[in-house]
Amino acid sequence: MGAFPPALPLRLVLMFSIYGDRVLDPFLGTGTTALAAALTGRNAVGYDVDATFRPAVRKRLLQAPSRSHALNRPTPA
Repeated sequence: MGAFPPALPLRLVLMFSIYGDRVLDPFLGTGTTALAAALTGRNAVGYDVDATFRPAVRKRLLQAPSRSHALNRPTPA
């Protein structure tokens, strides 16, 4: 779905953040970076000027094991 392999944002998220951090993706696109954040216990904030992918991104993040960022719910303490 993404324009680049999921392994790339996954590697960057792991290198430059720690569990529980917030990852900002100002070019959300298909949500690959937000998904990588969710899969590694990070919270994600993302936006994009093109709302075309919004339904697909939401569906993708709802299927992720950790998805509090997608639903705008606070992360449990």
